[in-house]
Amino acid sequence: MITEQIFKRGSDGKIRSWQVEVNGADYRVIAGIHGGKMVESKWKTAKPKNVGKANATTPEQQAALEASAEEAKKLKREYRRTIPELEFVPNGPMLAETWDDFKKEVPYADGVWSQPKLDGIRAMMTRKWGATSREYQPHYNCGHLMAALEPLFAAEDGIEFDGELYNHLYKDAFSSLTSIIRKQKATPEQASRAAELIQYHIYDLPSPAPFAERTEKLKELLAKIGHPQLIYVPTTKVGNLEELDAAEVEAVELGYEGQMVRFNEAYQYDSRPWSLMKRKRFVTEEFPILRVEEGEGNWSGVAKRVVLQMPDGQECGSGMRGTQEFAAELLVQCRAGKTPKVGTVRHFGFTPDGMLRFPVVTDFHQDGRVD
Repeated sequence: MITEQIFKRGSDGKIRSWQVEVNGADYRVIAGIHGGKMVESKWKTAKPKNVGKANATTPEQQAALEASAEEAKKLKREYRRTIPELEFVPNGPMLAETWDDFKKEVPYADGVWSQPKLDGIRAMMTRKWGATSREYQPHYNCGHLMAALEPLFAAEDGIEFDGELYNHLYKDAFSSLTSIIRKQKATPEQASRAAELIQYHIYDLPSPAPFAERTEKLKELLAKIGHPQLIYVPTTKVGNLEELDAAEVEAVELGYEGQMVRFNEAYQYDSRPWSLMKRKRFVTEEFPILRVEEGEGNWSGVAKRVVLQMPDGQECGSGMRGTQEFAAELLVQCRAGKTPKVGTVRHFGFTPDGMLRFPVVTDFHQDGRVD
């Protein structure tokens, strides 16, 4: 059995087709440029599921199920059953390569920019498609942001924005907002909370223009309308590796996840070019916790500083991630003699004297980490 072809438009504009062939318990993918030479994957053998139970499957049934699931996954994203339907698929965002995998010379002379790496929810926003995810799916509860962008949509036909749904004040508790963002049928109270808290942090203006032009235009547009929930992501041009490193450290100190590095190239939809890279150089590992200390001022009455034991026996102070509510509960727990024994720590390696660079405790384990 061979399924009907389904189609997508590649980042180069060419139509690609995909289908799956099932032969008994085996199945394989057949894909390539539509009208061109197809490439066949190796056969994969399905294994029966739920053996011995009422809903058990045979290898043949399981192969058909897995093939159908693969097709459904693609149709949920950018594939469609007919080529004309591709006109109704939004563009996917440009994704990032990893800095550590970059082997070429960094083109500082041509232009290199640093942005903080946000830990939000990716969102493309256009008048035609509304707010869509990196998986081509609609975002919900973003009507207030679309309304804020309307003057810019009206002023320039086809303008697009690329950024993240985010709120830096909730960087340590963003999960409390993601459930609202993803809720398809929000209650009036949830919709009101979304309109109050969910911001659109914009870092690019997709177009064939080089990044230098795109970022300047974006900055001017957002300054012109001055909406408090449309945030221009800080963008700094750097001239060498030392400046790039300094910008990364500053981003992490401000509570961001890391750094994005951009070269002065055109925006490339649905691809992962070297002109956009993510840079997260921190290490995550566990250290014994000696004690947890109370904060001062606005942080009085809650845990604020964690003292860790280094491999050589020294003490090292660390910040911690969590809301004030969590920090208050942690301090109560510690005062009751139940200080967690181990902390998962994000850091940037060791200093020459054996201390951690920029440590932050991201998780606590009462009796050592078990997951």
